Amino acid sequence: MNRRDFLQGSGAFLALPTLETFAREKRSTPPLRLMFIGFPWGVTGKNNWFPSSTGKNFDITKGLKPLAKHKNDLTIFKNISPLHNAHHPHNTLAYYLTCMNFRKSNGGIYDLISCDQLAAEKLGVNTRYSSLQLSSLGNEGAGAGLSLAWDKLGKPVPGYTDPVALFNELFGDGKVTVEQRREMIKKERSIMDAFRYQSRILERNVSKSDKDKLDEYFTSIRHIEKGLTKSEQWIDTPKPKADMTKPKKGLQGKAQIKVMYDLMVAALQTDLTRVISYRQPLNALLKELSLSNAHPINHHGGKQELIEQSIIKDQAQSELFSYLIERLKSIKEFDNSSLFDNTILTYGSGVRSGHMNIKLPIIVTGKGKGKIKPAGYVELKEDKNRLSNLWLTILQSAGLEIDSFSHSNGLIDEIRV
Repeated sequence: MNRRDFLQGSGAFLALPTLETFAREKRSTPPLRLMFIGFPWGVTGKNNWFPSSTGKNFDITKGLKPLAKHKNDLTIFKNISPLHNAHHPHNTLAYYLTCMNFRKSNGGIYDLISCDQLAAEKLGVNTRYSSLQLSSLGNEGAGAGLSLAWDKLGKPVPGYTDPVALFNELFGDGKVTVEQRREMIKKERSIMDAFRYQSRILERNVSKSDKDKLDEYFTSIRHIEKGLTKSEQWIDTPKPKADMTKPKKGLQGKAQIKVMYDLMVAALQTDLTRVISYRQPLNALLKELSLSNAHPINHHGGKQELIEQSIIKDQAQSELFSYLIERLKSIKEFDNSSLFDNTILTYGSGVRSGHMNIKLPIIVTGKGKGKIKPAGYVELKEDKNRLSNLWLTILQSAGLEIDSFSHSNGLIDEIRV
C-alpha cells in the first residue's frame, strides 16, 4: 500500500459519516460555544496593530480599523506569551492551543492536549460533533499539525480544508436512507480493519522516520473510528437543513475564509457542535491582494514598502474577523439572545512579528453567556501573562472544573465576570 493510497483512503473515510452522539439535550437556554481562530505570520509591529494606550478607550490602529464598530466588545492583550517561547518562529501555531514545549513536552497536567479538545470532552457530549477542526491547505508558516487541535497523546487532529467537503459533512446525506447509512458504516469499518492490517505489516518494513509518519496516519484512523461510533449512535437522527447554499468549488482568499466563517456559524446555529477551531490560511489571501509572500512581509527589516503591505494584510484579516463577529451578532437564538451573546471567540497568532513569539497578538470577544466581559486593551503583569492562563480562564468560564492547564499559574481576572 503506497502513501497516496493511504491518504486517499483516509480522506474518503473522513468525508462520509457525521460525527454524532446519542441525543440532543433539552435546554431552557442556549448553550455556550467556544471558537478558536489562529492565523500564521503575526501582525505588523510598532503601533500599526497594537494600540498605544490601554483601557477601554484604546485607539483603533491602522491594522484594527475594520474592527472599530466592535471596539466595545473586544479585549486585546498587550503582554501575553507562552511559557515556552523558544520555538522556531515558523512553527508557532503548532503549540498555540496546547502551550506545550514543542521540543520536549514535560510538566503541566495538560501539556499535550489542546484546549479546544479538552473543552470538547465536556461541551461536545450532546452534539453530533464533539468538535470541528478547520485547517489551511498546507503549512503556511503555521508549523506541524493538521489543524490547531491535538489529542491527549499529543497527536494532530485532522481538519477540514475544503468548504465544499465541510458543507457536505455538516448538511449532506439528505437522500441517503437509514439502512443505506448503516451499510456505509459497516463497509467503512470493514475497509478500515483491512487497511489497519495492511498498514501494520507495512510498518515492520519501513524506517524509523516512516514509522513516525505512519503513527500520524494511525492517529487519523483513531479519530475516524471515534466518528464512526458516534455515527452509529445517531444513525436515526437526520442532519439539519442548512440555512445557506452549498459553496462553489475552488474558492480562494477572502471568499474561501468567508464561507468557512459562514459554515462555522451555521454549525453553531444548528447545534451540530459547540467547539470549533480554525487554522486560517493566508497565502491565497495575500495573492488576491497582490502582496508579497508572507515571509518577507513578516520579516520586513524596516523596509517601508513591506511594512505598508503588512498593514494591508492586517486590515484584510481584521475585515474578515469583523465579518464573523457581525454574523454571530445577527443570528438570534430561541430566547432572542444572539449567537454572539452565547459564544467566547478568540483570534490570534503564535508569533508577534519577525521572530518574536512573545507578547502575542490575541483578541477575545463574545459574551459567553455572561461569563466573559470586554476589557479593551489590557496590559497583563509579567507574572500572570502566560498564554496558558488565558486558555484556563476560558475553559473555566465554559464550565470545566479544572484548576490548571498546561503551565498556567493563575487566571486572567480582567475578562472574568
